[in-house]
Formats: sequence, structure tokens, C-alpha cells
Amino acid sequence: MMRNFACVLLFLLLGVPATRADRIDSLKRELAMATGEQKSKIYGQLYQLSFNSANVDSLLALMEEWAAFERQQGNAETEGKVRNHKLAVLSNYGRDEALLAEAPLQMAWFEEHEMWDYYYSAWESKATSYVYSNKLQTALHETRLMLEDAQARNNNYGRAVSYQLAGVIYEDMGQLDEAIVNLRRAYDMLKTMEMKEDMFFTVCDYLSQVYDQNGNYEESLKLTHDWEGEIMRLQTKKPGNQGYLQGALLSCYVQRASALKGLGHYSEAWKELDKAKECLEYVNLPLTHYRITLCKAHLLLAEKKPAQALECIDSIERMGIEMGGSLDVFRADALMMLNRHADAAQIYRNAYLRKDSVFNRDMRTQLDELSTLYRLDETAMKAQNERNRVKNRFIFIIITVVLVALLLFFATRYISGKRLAQKSRELEELNERLRQASLQAENSSKMKSDFIKSISHEIRTPLNILSGFTQVITSPYSEFTPEQLKDIHHRINENTDRIVKLVNKMLELSDANSHAVIVREDTVMARDIVEDVVKYVEIASTPQVAFNWEPGEDVASTLLLTHRNYAFKALACLVDNAQKFTEQGMIAIRLKKTPTCLNFIVEDTGIGIAPDQAESIFDEFMKVDKYTDGAGIGLTVARSIARRLGGDIKLDTNYTAGARFVMSLPL
Repeated sequence: MMRNFACVLLFLLLGVPATRADRIDSLKRELAMATGEQKSKIYGQLYQLSFNSANVDSLLALMEEWAAFERQQGNAETEGKVRNHKLAVLSNYGRDEALLAEAPLQMAWFEEHEMWDYYYSAWESKATSYVYSNKLQTALHETRLMLEDAQARNNNYGRAVSYQLAGVIYEDMGQLDEAIVNLRRAYDMLKTMEMKEDMFFTVCDYLSQVYDQNGNYEESLKLTHDWEGEIMRLQTKKPGNQGYLQGALLSCYVQRASALKGLGHYSEAWKELDKAKECLEYVNLPLTHYRITLCKAHLLLAEKKPAQALECIDSIERMGIEMGGSLDVFRADALMMLNRHADAAQIYRNAYLRKDSVFNRDMRTQLDELSTLYRLDETAMKAQNERNRVKNRFIFIIITVVLVALLLFFATRYISGKRLAQKSRELEELNERLRQASLQAENSSKMKSDFIKSISHEIRTPLNILSGFTQVITSPYSEFTPEQLKDIHHRINENTDRIVKLVNKMLELSDANSHAVIVREDTVMARDIVEDVVKYVEIASTPQVAFNWEPGEDVASTLLLTHRNYAFKALACLVDNAQKFTEQGMIAIRLKKTPTCLNFIVEDTGIGIAPDQAESIFDEFMKVDKYTDGAGIGLTVARSIARRLGGDIKLDTNYTAGARFVMSLPL
């Protein structure tokens, strides 16, 4: 959505006329003979006409040529504008790799010439490219650096840009409350800044959309009234810029209609859409038609008019425009209202398969069953029609068997009725499974959000410590005793190890999603695996927790054909889990041999796990206590490794003194 809306604003600001090849050729001929200010003006006209060109490389070459000309003329201000336009071209045409390389170069030039608005705009383009690549944490990091830089320079525009971008990133992450806080900061700052109305209107658009997503329809409605008032003020102040202001007014009316729809005021919402359509006289662009038609479709669906809503969706798809969101689920909702369950189920299937890899596996099975059910229905219907034709033929040919045929007909109808009733019940059950799967997807999305927050916290804490000690020890005024330096060195190593372990866990989680069998290529004694884990986790030195490991010679010396490193990792995850949730008491490791496998038993006297969580505790990002440190992936990794080694890990629900996990590995 961000890239396309920025493109709309650029079209409105530049007032781009219809692109015509003959006009471009004419300007190029004039350019060859022009000089000075006239040549600069022709470059600008060529840029406007070529912005929507499919030949992006030619457009970029034009920008380079224009910038070189302005540099020769000594026009630094115009050259800065051209450099900024070049970044806009790279952004709007999706040249993200080129943008990441170009943005730092332009930022250095803008900083050298103290063009701070362009400087922060270039930085925003760089951070935004990470958003387009779905590297949201990297984008958020760049945004925080930008905000720190703006705070140090006391630059309000840089602050506003940072807050706006942070709001957009948080919205992509599904953290709507954080998105609202940051967008509101940008809104409050821009409202007091002159000559920034384009960015102010953009923030108004983002903020009203996030309000709608969060169900804050009253806030969204109030915002659109303030937004409209600012537009009206500028129309009086700048009467010659009607096209651009009418475009902003169109967006305002569309968002107000959306808020009114959320409040159930449908008739008022239609009136706002009519106002938006009147603005098309000034901004008759495909993207403006897209926004109006999309809002109209949502309003029709809210009014339970699915057929008309589908017509709007078809119209949008014919436009060939993508504004940061799929219409598939929206189409499926309309189809469900029309009782076209088969078509809706297929669309839901495609949408959910893209949403979550873990949820996808279950969803695929259920929806394949739904498709099979409809195929069976179709086959049964064809068979029924064939039986009816045969029956009618016999009725006409053999009059003597009319009574038998009638009995057969009623019997067939009775059986078909029961069969259809059974199919109806099965369809209701499948719909309920679909609803449950949808809830599962929502829970999965929430767990991922919690996971992102947890990982951010897990990484931020040691990074802050490392940053603090780095600043202290590199200060020219710092003096430390050998003991202090030793302590600092220890804490730096400790927090470095903490980050490394967290990264390793992420890599292990990625590996855990693989179903590839791990080759069992090592012959190793069970005792060696346990002792390696005890030494690695340092559990024996944990205060207030007694550790019990008594290797019996008969079992501990058992030889296993396994993969030593992976078996070590799985057992280490179990011991680490026990240590994390046992503040005092006892942790024990025991071995038990069966005819086919060797059981590694890890038990503790910690907080324990409810029996109904015996399976869900192995899900990705699942945490018994969300306030406990950790990412919720240790048990997932451990079970994946054990199963790929030919064994398994289970929770012993009969143990009530804490938690007891049993890892079985084949002999």
C-alpha cells in the first residue's frame, strides 16, 4: 500500500498529462538545442511524461543526465531535487537492491549540502525497501537510527518521517496499537509544520486506515473531519493546486465512508462515496477509481449485497492494480453469502496456504476433503440422473412393471434424501473445521507476534549491555582496575554467548521444520551423551537446585547407533527447559533401556505442565508462562530431532511433582 499511495501522490503533485511518444520525441529535439534554465525546464517535463514509462532504465538514465547538467550549472538545489526523484523512481518501480545501494550515496550528498528534508526522505526510502522485502525488524532498526539522528539534529521533519515509517512497520507486523501511537505522533508534528501537507495527508490516510483495522471508527471519523478542514484551508490558500488537493479530499471522503460503514451508518457512507466520485473530475486516475470501488465493495458486503460486491471486485481485478492486499478472502466472504461454498472453500484454501506453513498442512488436508466431497456429490448426481433415465425407459417400454418402477423410484428418493442429509451434515462439520482452522491461523499469527516481541527483547537486552560496555571501555577518560576489566570482559563474553545461542536456536528451528531423516552414523555410549550435556548446560553448578545423575554401568554403557551431535542437541534442549522452569528443588537425568530403544528421562520439580497441554507444548513459539525468558522453540526443536533420528519425545502426564520428559532413541 505504501509504495502505490506514494505513486498516487507523485502523480498528483506533478500533474502528469497523458503520456505521448510524439510529445516526448518533440521535447528531446528541443532539449538538444536548449541551454540554461530552459533546458532544466525541459528535463522536468520529460521526467513528468516518462514517469509512468515501462522503460525504467531509460528513465533512470534521464535522471543521471539531468543531475549532471544541474551540477555543471551549479544548481545544487535543483540537483538535490533530481537526486530525490531518482530514489522515488527506484522505490516506485520496485528496484529495491539498487535502492539499497543508491540511498546511502544520496544521503551522504544531502548531508554534505545540508538538505535535511531530502536526507531523511532518502533514509526513509532505504528503510522502506526493507519493508518491501519483508525484513521488518531491519526496517524498524533503520527507523530507530533515523529517529536518533533526527533527535540529535533537533530536526522535526526527520522525527515525523521516523514516526510515520514506524507506524507503517508496526501495522505490517499486526501491532496496531503501536502503529497508532507512532502515526499519531507524526500527525501531531506535521500538523504544525508548513509546506509538508503532502506528507501530512499521507499520514492522515495511514492513520485512518489503521483506526479502521483496530475498530476505532469514532477516532477515524474525527480524524477525517480534521483532515478535510486542513484541505479546505489549503484550497483557499493555494487555489492553483486543486488537482492535488482534490486527490487528498477524495482519499478523505473514502476513509470517512469506511469509518461510517464500520459504525453501521450505511446511508451516510454512500453520501461520502458520492462526494469522492465528484473529485474524479480533477484526479481521474486508475488508483483513485480503485480506492472508491474497493470501499464500495466493502459497503455492499456490509449491507448483505454479495452479488453487487462481487461485481465491484471483478471491476477492481480488471484494473490490474495491487495496493498491498489480496481480494481473494473478500471474494470468498461474498461467495459464502451467496451459498457458493465450493468456490469459497477453494479461495480460502489458496489464501490460507499462503498465510502459515504449519497451519497450511492441516488446512490442505481439510480443504482437499471438501473438494473431494463436492466431486462425490457431482458423481452421485450424474449417477442419479442415469438411473432416472433408465427407469423412465423401462416405464415406457414395460408397462407391466410400472408399479415396481414407482416403488424403485420412491425407494431411490428415500435413499437419496438420507444421503443428501448425511452430506449436509458432513458439510456442516467441514465448515466448522474451517472455522476452527481460521481461529487456529489467527492464534498462530498472534503467537508469531508474541514471538517477535520475545525475540526483540531477548536480543535487545544483551545488545544494550554490549553497547554500554563498548562505549565505556572506548571512552578516552575511562580508567579501570584489572579486576574491573576482567569483570567487563566476562560480561561481554557472557552476553555475546547469549546472542550466539539465540541465533543458533533460530537456525535449529529452521532445521526443525525439515522432515529429512538424520543419518545415524555414530556409535556412542549413552553415558557420553549425558555427560556432554551436563557439562554444556552447567546444570550441576546451579544454586538452589539439586542435580541427580547416577549412571548405572549396565545402562549408561549401552551403545547407540545415532548421530551424536543431534542427540546431544535434543537432550540439551530438554535439560535447558527443566533448568529454566525450576528455581529450586531438583533436576534429575535417568536412563531406561527397553528391547528396542533407550529412554533418556529428564524430570524436574518446577512449575509443571497441564495434561491437556501434553501435545501443544511442542508447538512452535508455545510457552507455558509467556513472562518467562525464551522463544518457545526448544521443545519443538528437540522433538523434531528425536523423530528424525527414529525416536520420539513425550511428556509423562502421570508425573505431578513438576515435569518429566522421555526421549526415546533406537538402539
